[in-house]
Amino acid sequence: CWQTKIVSVRVMDADGRGYVSDQIAGIQYALRVGAKIINCSFGNTDDSSVLRDAIAEARKQDALIVASAGNDGAKSIDADNIGAMIGHSAGRRWRR
Repeated sequence: CWQTKIVSVRVMDADGRGYVSDQIAGIQYALRVGAKIINCSFGNTDDSSVLRDAIAEARKQDALIVASAGNDGAKSIDADNIGAMIGHSAGRRWRR
């Protein structure tokens, strides 16, 4: 029998705004409570070494990071940003 637990962690305000520090705190909290799959459905247009470090730590703890893309309604996707998030969650840099 499968046993699952869903933990809701809000890292953005009601208008969808927040800080990288909140995103990191959310990832760290999810890890503390034993999450093995972490859905990062938040946008971020800037590269952040501390966010990459938080994702790397999640990988060290055998967590799978699921990243979102295209939430802004734009018709094009910035492949470099998506690749960076996917690459870090997979433990290697993604190349186009």
